[in-house]
Amino acid sequence: MNCIHAIFYGNVQGIGFRAHIRAKAISLGLYGWVKNLDDGSVESLICGNEDKIRELMKYAHKIPGAVIDRIVETPEKYDNINEFSIIH
Repeated sequence: MNCIHAIFYGNVQGIGFRAHIRAKAISLGLYGWVKNLDDGSVESLICGNEDKIRELMKYAHKIPGAVIDRIVETPEKYDNINEFSIIH
């Protein structure tokens, strides 16, 4: 299983971004978490099939109200996650 750590920068808070990411991730059979950061960005760990991860990353740009300036992605080790959650 592949995992990436992603930080989304831009207008990504206060628009339901985390809920959209979680719902799409679940529909794609992905695992991980998503949370807001204090600097206005959103951080996520996304694990699963590489093609499905890429599909989720493309979807992020289509979330209503989201304006993504950049995404910083780094490979991550699999962390035995079995759900996709929003961390508050």
